[in-house]
Amino acid sequence: YFPSSSSSTTSSRRWRVRRSSDMESESNHRKAYTLEIVSTIKEIVKLNPLFKEQMQIFLDRVDMNNPSTLADMGAAVTTGEGEALQEVLEETNVEARLRRTLELLKKELELS
Repeated sequence: YFPSSSSSTTSSRRWRVRRSSDMESESNHRKAYTLEIVSTIKEIVKLNPLFKEQMQIFLDRVDMNNPSTLADMGAAVTTGEGEALQEVLEETNVEARLRRTLELLKKELELS
């Protein structure tokens, strides 16, 4: 049975097809954010020795292969405003989460 175009029960479906090149690009972005987050944390530790103990705990507990956990933990070790931290937690897009975390860490670096 194929409903006619005038049928009110007709529903349209849209499928999003992702090419492997799109997924590779996304993966590369995640890797770049991950590396930049770790690099920024290392810079903060160099400038602020009090931050070192907190970072050691961070590095011991975070799985660098899990970008969501990295984003959450990276944001948690900053002195960012509660609203900014909550935005990281609520973000469902992993790349956007990593970007927000990196922004918080860069602000932390500026304050160090």
